[in-house]
Amino acid sequence: MKVLIADFDLFSKVGGGQTFYRSIIKKNPQIQFYYIAEKEPLNQPKPSNATGIPYKEQFVINDFKNFFEVTPPKWVERAFVMASNIAVSAQNQQFDMIDVPDYEQWGIFLRPALQRYGIKFNRIALSMHGKISKTLRLDWFDWGQANIPLDLQEKMQYKAADIRYGISKSYLDEWQEDIEELDSHYYNPLHFFDLPRATQCLPSNQPPTLNFIGRTEKRKGPDIFIDLAWWLPETSYSKAQIIGPHSYNYNNTKSSQSYLQEMITNRQSNLMMCPP
Repeated sequence: MKVLIADFDLFSKVGGGQTFYRSIIKKNPQIQFYYIAEKEPLNQPKPSNATGIPYKEQFVINDFKNFFEVTPPKWVERAFVMASNIAVSAQNQQFDMIDVPDYEQWGIFLRPALQRYGIKFNRIALSMHGKISKTLRLDWFDWGQANIPLDLQEKMQYKAADIRYGISKSYLDEWQEDIEELDSHYYNPLHFFDLPRATQCLPSNQPPTLNFIGRTEKRKGPDIFIDLAWWLPETSYSKAQIIGPHSYNYNNTKSSQSYLQEMITNRQSNLMMCPP
């Protein structure tokens, strides 16, 4: 069986989606997986059943700057271009399944793009990890404002897939409330994540380190972590750290770092913010 994962640099990127795909690949050595390698070296260490397909950028978003609004609409240009380039990169190949993550939106154009470049496949599956539109709506910037173009793309992509699956029952139920006529499937994480073995704590003369690990968008709760560290007696931990990349507003003029640093300063806390 051959599966094309319509995502990039799975074995060099850090993120929940990439971790999910790496675990799926590792747990299924009988399946041959392919993905697009853009910045990742082709000799990147990975399982023998994973193959990176070199990225071919035949289409560039700036090439459409002189086009009228309808060819294609501005709000789907990136999805259109990326789906086309993915198809160009894997052209004339054959797969049993195409898997596309829902944290990107190029799935809405993937089917016609694959057909245009001679790629044979049986089904397109949408791997569901979380609505980007909701993450942005709940972030530090423009709180509560809806991103209508992105919301529409997510719904179109959900409907365009043949199969929809995810590892969060609550997230699947959330979609089911919006679109009742299309089923989605729950995939238990224990199928691909090993439960950690219990170990004895290591003896130490130092108090523990408190770490928040993840993107610092508001939905992840780094502000709650700052308050928790502030409330604790300083003698109860050796140091506190937020480790992860920051989120940005639409034009990259503000970041979550400024909000969190202001919180830390106002609380006269020794908490540190560190890169991933």
